[in-house]
Amino acid sequence: MQKAGNRPDCDSTVCAAAGAEDIPEILELMSGYKQDIGEEPLTQAQKAALGAAIGTGRITFVLAKRDGRAVGMCSVCETFSTFRCAPGGLFEDFYVLPMFRGQGVARRLAEAAFAHCRARGIASLWVGCADSDVKMYESLGFRIPLGRLLTWNGS
Repeated sequence: MQKAGNRPDCDSTVCAAAGAEDIPEILELMSGYKQDIGEEPLTQAQKAALGAAIGTGRITFVLAKRDGRAVGMCSVCETFSTFRCAPGGLFEDFYVLPMFRGQGVARRLAEAAFAHCRARGIASLWVGCADSDVKMYESLGFRIPLGRLLTWNGS
C-alpha cells in the first residue's frame, strides 16, 4: 500500500518485542544510532554485554520491521518507581533509520513500548531527551514533566 506522495504506508510496519534472534539487527541499528548522535560505536565487549542483557531480559528492545527488515528500535529497562510505588521503566535507544522517518514508525514504536509496559505491569515510563526533542516525545504520549533527568557514568 502507498500513501500520498508514494510513501510506504506505516500499516506495513510491524513492531514487537525483540528476541535473542534479533540481536544482530539491534546491533546494526545501534551502530546507526550511535553515529547519528555523535557517540563512539560499541566495542566488541559492549556488544557482548548488550547481547547478554537482552538474552537475560535485563533490557527489552522493541523493533519496527518493514518487509522483514529492522527499520527502527527503542528499548525499555524495567526498574521500580517510587513515584507510583510500582514497576517503572526507562525508555531509551529510540532510533528510526533516516529513510523511514516521517512515516509513522516512531509512533508505532512508542505505542508498542507502551503496550509492552502495560502487559508487564509497568506503571510509568520515563524518557530523558534534549530540549529540542521535548515536543516530539510529548506528541508520542510522554506528557508528565518530572524535572530534569541527569546521569552519572561511573567515573
